[in-house]
Amino acid sequence: MKEPVKGKERRSTDNMDGFREAAMIIGNKIDEAIEKFSRVIGVDLDITNKMDKINEELRKLPKFSRAERHKVLIAIGHDHEIVALFLLWKMMRKKTL
Repeated sequence: MKEPVKGKERRSTDNMDGFREAAMIIGNKIDEAIEKFSRVIGVDLDITNKMDKINEELRKLPKFSRAERHKVLIAIGHDHEIVALFLLWKMMRKKTL
């Protein structure tokens, strides 16, 4: 039986080390992407919850039709400062009632 050539063994070990390193790099990139995606989903969910609260308040206004309420909701949703002010106003109004 022939003994394996040391050069081939070394290349095989180098290849395995290279594969391991590549797998670790890919795994780290996947972890980073999952973390970013999770943050985006959390932000998106937060925005959705806020928009639902604003829509609830707009429904209380009898002068707005559904289409007008939708336009107002979209306009408010495009400006994060207005969203924050609207929600702050709602909280302050609850405290005074």
